[in-house]
Amino acid sequence: MVHEVTSKEEFDKTLSGDSVVVVDFYANWCGTFLYINSIILLVTVLLGPCMRFAPQFEELAREHPNLVFVKVNVDNLQELAQKYNVTSLPTFKVFKSGQVQGEFLGANKEGLKFV
Repeated sequence: MVHEVTSKEEFDKTLSGDSVVVVDFYANWCGTFLYINSIILLVTVLLGPCMRFAPQFEELAREHPNLVFVKVNVDNLQELAQKYNVTSLPTFKVFKSGQVQGEFLGANKEGLKFV
């Protein structure tokens, strides 16, 4: 199961244990792109990389119940995004004992498995 972290304190508590924690840094706007046709004013919504990858992140959590999987919305927790140098979305970081052990950028399940 993937848990949505809603505060810096909750994030710090999650990292404080001995578990390996996989964090998905994302933003809601990362998943939506709008195309507007000026003649008809047609709006088409397409799923972007953050939203496309969310089900795969959930699947990884089910496949690895011994790991902790959390999501951090960088718009709501900008302090964490800055602290961990999140400059691209989605960004995945793997923590152990509060320290970053690995990082992966982009919505690629196989790449995340490698980390």
